[in-house]
Amino acid sequence: MENTISIEIPADVQNAVISKFNEIAALLDPFTVNVADDEQGSLLKVGDKTIPFVDKVKGYTGSAPEYVPGFMDVPEFLRDKAALESLDSMSKSAMPVVRMIDDLFSLTANDSFAAALIYYKSVKAAADAGEAKAKAIYEDLAKRFPGRVKASAITKVPQPK
Repeated sequence: MENTISIEIPADVQNAVISKFNEIAALLDPFTVNVADDEQGSLLKVGDKTIPFVDKVKGYTGSAPEYVPGFMDVPEFLRDKAALESLDSMSKSAMPVVRMIDDLFSLTANDSFAAALIYYKSVKAAADAGEAKAKAIYEDLAKRFPGRVKASAITKVPQPK
């Protein structure tokens, strides 16, 4: 087994990072709205070209207002556009940090799970050899892999002739 990363994050660093994220959450809390999963599907699909498109429309609503339909609330559009710019800026600042945490999480999860599987296989071998303590540990750990039935536990169904 190749270990991909070996780090120790001190508790004070972990606590400081969590504290900073809590501060960010508290700052944004007055502006947040929860969007239910079923509502997500009804929202417009937004991608990389969305902000430049909205920028152009903002310009045209000022330079060619005769094409603004009467039912379009331009002041609200401009408020939404300003909020979009703010959130885009915040998101771009947060993404590198989120990526760092995700990368570290993936590497440490890989290493710890690989090591855990080595132990699991060792306990399984001991349980198969008849060791009672190992059998109890194996049965507890085997709950992680539901639906996998040992070949010896599968009964053969007689085939019709």
